[in-house]
Amino acid sequence: MLATFTAQSSDSPSALTTYDGVQVQPFGQLQQTIPYIAWLRGGGLFEAALNLPVMEVSI
Repeated sequence: MLATFTAQSSDSPSALTTYDGVQVQPFGQLQQTIPYIAWLRGGGLFEAALNLPVMEVSI
């Protein structure tokens, strides 16, 4: 899953927001400047993703 890492705090969980607005609380963190886009796998941050525009296409 691809999501934007939007918040990080030592006293509260991290927050990710998916392109459709769903909030997710992942495990771990990456050493990137917030906000950044990351791949989420198995509930944890996997790696940083390229900051490219996201489009939804219906077929």
